[in-house]
Amino acid sequence: MKSCGKHQKQSKFVNNSLFPGIGTDRNGLYTVDTGTGAATLVGDHGINDLFSVAWDSTTDTLYAAQFLGGSGLYTLDQGNGSATTIDPGMDRGIGGLMYDASRDMLVGSSDGAGDLYDIDRGTGAQTLLFDGPFVNDSGLVHDTVNDLYWGIDWSGNLFYYDPNNGYARTDVMTGFASHDGLAYIPAPGSLAVLGLGGLVATRRRR
Repeated sequence: MKSCGKHQKQSKFVNNSLFPGIGTDRNGLYTVDTGTGAATLVGDHGINDLFSVAWDSTTDTLYAAQFLGGSGLYTLDQGNGSATTIDPGMDRGIGGLMYDASRDMLVGSSDGAGDLYDIDRGTGAQTLLFDGPFVNDSGLVHDTVNDLYWGIDWSGNLFYYDPNNGYARTDVMTGFASHDGLAYIPAPGSLAVLGLGGLVATRRRR
């Protein structure tokens, strides 16, 4: 049985801040100052086990999905943190969520199964993109420079999916500390994929 250590997932940069959704410990939306690390509560959304968030840059919409305690898909109000239900019970819970602007797709990872899904933002319907190997509590981001979907998981594995090659997965490194969140920051001449999870996760559940 897989372990679950999700507590925060980064999503969106606004005025040097990130929007993370809080999972099992707190049912709220927070901003995190990327310069100081200080977290500020935006507001409570009241949804248990809301582990993953993704920002649709086309419509400026913040989406969030449940894993473990539910499988709902929601939008979050960036001003007060309140949740609006799109689908209260998708076919499967989503642990990693990201938006691919180049394909205008909301993509989710079904943790445990390791599958990738194209998620309908209007209905929550899921279309299988890749039937993958086991993933233990993953973060998921789109590398817009190289057009890859990067993932990192609680078992310390770093990997990517190639949307130009049937979403095939390539394992890059193993042996990291436990992580379950990612943020992608393109910088001149470099690639920065920042992991989150090992420091902020204070308890794990089975």
